[in-house]
This record gives sequence, structure tokens and C-alpha cells, in this order.
Amino acid sequence: MPQHEAMLNLLLTTMVNAQVVGISHGDSLSVRQGDRLLQVQLACIDAPERQRRPTGELAQQQLQRLLPLGSRVLLLPHGSDRYGRGLVEVYQPGAIRPVNLELVQRGWAFVHRQRDGSCDGGAYEAAELEARRRSIGLWGLAPTHKP
Repeated sequence: MPQHEAMLNLLLTTMVNAQVVGISHGDSLSVRQGDRLLQVQLACIDAPERQRRPTGELAQQQLQRLLPLGSRVLLLPHGSDRYGRGLVEVYQPGAIRPVNLELVQRGWAFVHRQRDGSCDGGAYEAAELEARRRSIGLWGLAPTHKP
């Protein structure tokens, strides 16, 4: 079996099927995996807390648009955070890029350099720089509301 096929098979066996049941913040959500309810944190990114207005609410709304309640997702585990929540990259079925990266590209999240180093840091860094350059999402808000 060629090396890329072996890597793809390994990746597919580590991914977890789940259903979105809640969006807590712009970088965290609740999912149902079988009969278990899990709180997960999006790996490698950060977004303003929901209570921080208007940025937190806007970031949460963007995640809700990408992952509506009831939608099916694939989770790529990256360990857990200090609170015991799973750190994951979230994929919509058939998608090539994780939702985590999509949020950064759209300017609704930014790279969290200490949260986890197992994502493709170069892609995340480039996405954040481009969103800042284009002043989109959070980067396009008034200076008092930027992250």
C-alpha cells in the first residue's frame, strides 16, 4: 500500500463521528458521539468569549453558521486541554479543511499559539495574516472591538 494511502487510512481511523448539539463560544461546542455528550474545544485557535460584546457574540454566530445544530461532523482529536475538554479539529463531511482553519481564514478566530501545536501551524498563521491584511471578520471591527 502506498505511503499516502496508509496515512489516509490512519487518519480516517482516528477521526470520530459526532453530531453538533450546542455552540458555547466561537471556539467551543458540544457534540453527541453515540450516547455520550462531549464538550470540545477547537484546537489551535482562540476566539473571544461570548460575554465579550460584540466580538464574542459575532464569533459564536459564525461558528453556528458553519456548524448548525444537528449537523454531522468528523472530529480529529488533538489531546485535551487543562479542563479535560477534548481538543479537536472539526471537519464537515467531505471537507478538506477543518472548520478551525475556516474560522481563522474568515477572521472570526485567531491562532492560539499555546493551546496545541499539532495542527498545521503554517496554514493557520498564513490564514490569520491574510485575514488581518484584508481587515475581515474581527479584524475589520472598530479598534475598541478587535480581539
